[in-house]
Amino acid sequence: MDANTLLERQESILRDLGALRVMKKGTVTHQRVAAKPSRGKARSVRGPYPLLTWKEKGRTRSVRLKTNEEVAWAERAIANYRRFIDLCREYESLAERLALRQREEKRDSAEQALKKRRRSPSSSRPK
Repeated sequence: MDANTLLERQESILRDLGALRVMKKGTVTHQRVAAKPSRGKARSVRGPYPLLTWKEKGRTRSVRLKTNEEVAWAERAIANYRRFIDLCREYESLAERLALRQREEKRDSAEQALKKRRRSPSSSRPK
């Protein structure tokens, strides 16, 4: 990719990032709850109950999602967060490529300037 293409992609990523408004780390899991056995009855299992689970300050946090709308919201928010991470990584990669390209261009132009000075006769030499 040439430098203009890299810069255009960076601008596109920034627009995409600006469109992400709601995001959440975590996953949607399903919990089954085992009820305690009572008077000779076998242990029963209830559920599955959808949970939004994430890590926060080294601890696992969970919130039970009570409606299908909440589950859909959580899945969209998680997908947005993953998209955010992917876009940030791509932006970082593009920025590094541009930095290396810029370094190479500066080095090449400095070498060309040095070659020109070596080729051209010095004006300080007496004739």
